[in-house]
Amino acid sequence: MKKRIETLLLLKELMDPIFPLPMELYYKLEDHISEKTFKKKQVVRQENDPESEVHLILKGSMALFKGDTIIRPFFKGELAFDDVAFYNNEKSPYTLKSIQESLTITVTINQEYEILNKLPDFTILSNSLKERAKKEKEEWAKIVQMHYTKSLPILRDKFGKKMDLLSRQEISDLVGISKRTLQRYYKEMHNKRSSIAYKILNREILDYPFKAELHPESDFILHLNWEWVSIQKLFRSNADREKFQKMKLPLLACRLFPEGSLEMVNWISKLFVLFFMLDDYTDKLPKGKKTAFWSGAISSFNKHTSGIQSFHKIDFPPKFCNAIKYLWNNLSKLGSPQSISRIKLSWSQYFIACKWEAANMDHNIIPGVEEYLSKRPDFSGGNFAVDLIPLTMEENFPDIHTAWYSLSKYRSLAARLIFISNDLLSYEKEKKQADPHNWVNLICHQNGISEMEAKEEILAIHDHDLEEFLSMEKEFMDHVFPRDQVVFSTIKNLKYQISGAVAWSVKDTLRYLEF
Repeated sequence: MKKRIETLLLLKELMDPIFPLPMELYYKLEDHISEKTFKKKQVVRQENDPESEVHLILKGSMALFKGDTIIRPFFKGELAFDDVAFYNNEKSPYTLKSIQESLTITVTINQEYEILNKLPDFTILSNSLKERAKKEKEEWAKIVQMHYTKSLPILRDKFGKKMDLLSRQEISDLVGISKRTLQRYYKEMHNKRSSIAYKILNREILDYPFKAELHPESDFILHLNWEWVSIQKLFRSNADREKFQKMKLPLLACRLFPEGSLEMVNWISKLFVLFFMLDDYTDKLPKGKKTAFWSGAISSFNKHTSGIQSFHKIDFPPKFCNAIKYLWNNLSKLGSPQSISRIKLSWSQYFIACKWEAANMDHNIIPGVEEYLSKRPDFSGGNFAVDLIPLTMEENFPDIHTAWYSLSKYRSLAARLIFISNDLLSYEKEKKQADPHNWVNLICHQNGISEMEAKEEILAIHDHDLEEFLSMEKEFMDHVFPRDQVVFSTIKNLKYQISGAVAWSVKDTLRYLEF
């Protein structure tokens, strides 16, 4: 009995991130599901036998094989089965085996109907699991058709150390190359092992227990941004156009807000693109001119948002002034008064913090670590990105503005995790530009330690902050009720931002790899 309860608790733990349900409902599942264990390399179902069961993996891993060739692995939390054979009541052309000792919850199609009939509260969770399984199958089909230099990093990112459960031959079979080619690839990667980006892709650091996602309309949003930047005449040359296409700047919004509406994410992506362009423009200005540029940005912002006219001549390019006006006017069509008020404050704080950074550069000031850490959440854009979450949620969750203030600790931890990862990834770029505004650089300068020691110190702080964030989330999840759905969704969106910022930096853009 105790073991059965432990299994149900493990099932709930895996299912809560998909759709949380009370533990009492899971107890009612007992009579409708089967718990099964399989030894390492045990055959679960033979080739050409009917696919009559679905195995939800609670522990371990399984895979479909054609003869001795692996077709697709399944890991913890995934549904292991041949879906085509199962739903069409057909024989499967594949053998299903356990890769390692595995524990599963196993359901037949008749049991599924019985559960949904007698326990309809599981309907949303069931549909979500099916949709996720379908999406994973489609994603898998895309991955295995890629060139191995692209598919292998994606597989490593998706499955992490779980990939080590597969033999070199099985990995070679999955991506369609020889073992010799795979060995050569691993040797090349080994030579790059010291870089932060490589360690992230290899899931050695900044390895989050929640996935980064990409907005389903990301390609269309890229196209809309290209049109907007062209219309606003924000490009100075053909080189700017080529760089824009290569850097994939609009995809940052698609990573941070993967579930936002097309209209909202399109607006946010344009805003982020403008911020990147302002930052790059500042980098190219000579020392002594940077502070005035951000003073102009603040004056332009105040003019368009509050009607405040500057008594001094604004030294700010008209193209940027027009872009700010466009974005502010369009925001009024998208957000509620509460969201607009919050965004106005965060936007203003972002510009003010950027002016502080610019003044330091103009006067060759290296800030102290404490002052830097107090300013970094603002001028990194981390606080601003987090404060955009209610804008993307308020249509479905009108109570978000009430709940928002109760989540201040979650928000500050998320913004801090975002800027820490950015400091680690942007360090080489900023070092080349002689920009001291990086935590790695400041710790080296203040404490007289090496870059490696500074990075390790910051990674330890990052991991401590992440542990605190996850501990707070677990405490909330242990007491979740339907009325807390808005909080649950907000935490999910904060996690999208944490993992999405890193994913964009190492997978989508070359901003921190080519500079």
